[in-house]
Amino acid sequence: MIQVIGRPAVRMFFKKKLFVILITISIIYGLINHLIIMKIFNNQLVHCLIISVAFGVLYYLVVLYIFRKNMTLVKYNRTLELKLNVDELTQLYNRKALEESLVTLEFAESYSMIFIDIDNFKSYNDNYGHEVGDEVLKGISEEIKNSIRSIDRVYRYGGEEVLVILERCDYLTARGLAEKIKLNVSKLHIEGAGVCTVSLGVGSYPENGRSPREIIKYADSAMLNAKKKGKNQVS
Repeated sequence: MIQVIGRPAVRMFFKKKLFVILITISIIYGLINHLIIMKIFNNQLVHCLIISVAFGVLYYLVVLYIFRKNMTLVKYNRTLELKLNVDELTQLYNRKALEESLVTLEFAESYSMIFIDIDNFKSYNDNYGHEVGDEVLKGISEEIKNSIRSIDRVYRYGGEEVLVILERCDYLTARGLAEKIKLNVSKLHIEGAGVCTVSLGVGSYPENGRSPREIIKYADSAMLNAKKKGKNQVS
């Protein structure tokens, strides 16, 4: 199992290591000062200046070393977090990441969701093979990300279903983004699959539910309604 080190743990590691190294340097400094420097330099001013400069340089080098080690650890930690929270095929956030986001949404004043399903997806796998089906998933996922705002997050909900969370977004804005996604996907041409379309359902808090899961349920129901009406549309 991959273990991700949280930010508090990284800070604690940094503090402990810095403390141990600085204490060690202070002891070494005391020994050098007592055994060597005080015997060579009798002038107190020269002695103080030399020690101050030497200690300053040592302190700088130690902090620089630990800072670089810390940055390496942070980058490694972020890489592990991405592996745990991102779907490998589509590069969208996965269900684990979604569950974490739903907790934070409990405290949001307003947000909207778009539930998306790829129309006739099973036929791509059946008629053209799973490799083409994967390309459809990847191509549409990328087009969805390109069609929304930078602050919005996209999750692979399951199979060919995608969920978009739009924070600080009212229903009309969410509806407009859903229409934009639908239009852009319909313009997408994926080799071996041709033209693809999606059906979308929109739900907003607090108009359509009192919790994130209620909004998901509402948007999912709206998406199914779009399917019933003929697909390739927003409901």
